[in-house]
Amino acid sequence: INPGNSGGPLTNFQGRVIGMNTAIATGPRGDSRSSEGQFAGIGLAIPLRMIVPVVNQLIKDGVVRKGYLGLVPGNISAAAAAENQRRGFIGHGVFVRSVEPGSPADRAGLLPGDIITSIGDEDIASNDQLRSVISSTLPGASIKINVWRYDPKLGKGSALSLNVVLEQLSMLRVLGHLPEDQPLDRLEEAGIQRLATSTERLARQMSVDYTPGVMVRELAEDSRYATEMPPGSIITEVAGVPVTSVESMFEQLRQYNLLARSAFSRGGVRLLVKRPDGTMSQPLLYVEQ
Repeated sequence: INPGNSGGPLTNFQGRVIGMNTAIATGPRGDSRSSEGQFAGIGLAIPLRMIVPVVNQLIKDGVVRKGYLGLVPGNISAAAAAENQRRGFIGHGVFVRSVEPGSPADRAGLLPGDIITSIGDEDIASNDQLRSVISSTLPGASIKINVWRYDPKLGKGSALSLNVVLEQLSMLRVLGHLPEDQPLDRLEEAGIQRLATSTERLARQMSVDYTPGVMVRELAEDSRYATEMPPGSIITEVAGVPVTSVESMFEQLRQYNLLARSAFSRGGVRLLVKRPDGTMSQPLLYVEQ
């Protein structure tokens, strides 16, 4: 692999493409003080299984969508593996550290402490493998997740199969806020830093009554919406259309083309909001130019 090969195919001995070259480790060339120049024998590549779904989506839709499960995984340590074996679990898997309220994993019944052993027919042995399988699966797809769950009351564990319908991974979920290079950063400019699909569990965490919609989790300290929709508020309608998830809210905003500055400058979009104390407000969502 030489400098300039990035983006080129990596093939096996049969000439079949198995990946895409991305980077190499280099060292000083001769007496040069530069750290670049001579190939150091280490090359990096993206596996073909990660490339094909991306290429197919770009050809078909022009954008890449990734599946979202909604949990924090963890590799099983040696100590945990020994404890699991004592409880009756033998094999490989990924430990579920936590489950995001209202996520596909939550709705399917996955619990903290579960061990994911396989997805469909593919055994799962590491965090990276789990993330790769989920992110390469299209949103809306139904997958079967096999888990092992320990019941402390019974003193033993059992294998379960759960069907999960994946949602679309959004940068809001990845980062906890909206990145600057996304059109949705207009919401962050308005001081809305974190949103979540409203669920009964999340309502209990925020000490508010459960209402379907989009919960405001966090606002900037100087947000103009601190009074009209403080944290814990539920956005139930966008421009008169009911919304039941973060995705449906964003989709409604896109349909009205109200995430562009020009649209906000024309007065913004009216929201219907239920505040934590039960009172209603109808703020206009817009941003500064």
